[in-house]
Order: sequence, then C-alpha cells, then structure tokens
Amino acid sequence: MNDIINELKTELDKVITIIKKELNKYKCGRADESIISDVKIIYYDNLTPISNISLISVTDARTITIKPYEKKFIKNICNAIIEKKLGLNPQDNGDVIRIFFPPITEERRKELVKIVNNEAEKARVSVRNTRRDIIDKITKTSKQDKISKDDVKRLEKDIQNTVDKYIKDINDITINKEKELLSM
Repeated sequence: MNDIINELKTELDKVITIIKKELNKYKCGRADESIISDVKIIYYDNLTPISNISLISVTDARTITIKPYEKKFIKNICNAIIEKKLGLNPQDNGDVIRIFFPPITEERRKELVKIVNNEAEKARVSVRNTRRDIIDKITKTSKQDKISKDDVKRLEKDIQNTVDKYIKDINDITINKEKELLSM
C-alpha cells in the first residue's frame, strides 16, 4: 500500500514541478525568453519548438529577438506566438522577429493573473486525474481479492489526504504568484 502512495506522490511532485516552471514564465514587464519556450510550429511536418529552429535572445530588459534559421518560417512563428495568447505582439521586419514588453499596466497584471489561474486549474485537474487513475488501479486490484475492503477504504482516505495537500500547495503557489504580479 505504501507503494501506491509513493507512486501517487511521485506523480504529483511532477505536477508541482511543472506548475512552478509554468508560473515562473510570467514576470511583470521584463523580457524573458522562457515565456515563448514552449511555442511550437509545424516545421517540415513536425511540431517543433521555435527555440529549435531559431536563435532567441533577450536584447534588453524589454525586448526578445527571434532570428529563425530559415526566414520562410517567420510568419508561422509570429502566428504561433499570437495564437498562444500570451499577450505578446511579435513584430516581423523580414529578417528577425522582435517582441517588445511594454511597461506593465494594471490591465496587463490582471491578464497575467488570469493566465496564472488557468495554469493552476490545469494543475489541479492533473492532480485529480492522477487520483482517479490510482483509485481505478486499487479498484481493479481489490476485485482480484488482493486487497480487503477495509484496506481499500483506508487507502482511499490516504490518497485523498495526499491529494488535498498537493491541491493546497498548488493554491499557495498560485496565490504567491498573484501577489508577486499585482504588487510590482
């Protein structure tokens, strides 16, 4: 039974790592290439991150420059950045793409908070899906009479307590990020 709880914790630790990485992308008014790191385009029939087909650099505190290795993909990269709904407006000059980060407004802060909350909800859904998968696994095992009904109930309670702890962690991480975004 400890194996099941350890498996659950391992999966949920991955969710926490991912949410921290995702939320770290959102900074107030500062250029950071990590915000576009997971933007992908179709590149010769493969979905490819733009970082694999371009040179991406932060040229100053408020500007990211993207220089694709092949100029014919500039429009695709611009469109992918816009479609990602990051609130960025790429500027294409034919050779390079520049993304300017204007001084942060109250409206942009609220927009970033909405994005952060969406990311947090994705993490909570992932936690709940992991819980469902583990409980399904326990149910199948109990049907084969490998686990008693009392043990199943105890295990389900332990699983729920663990899930509640991780949901609380996600909520705390989200609240801290919201405070950071709104206070700058």
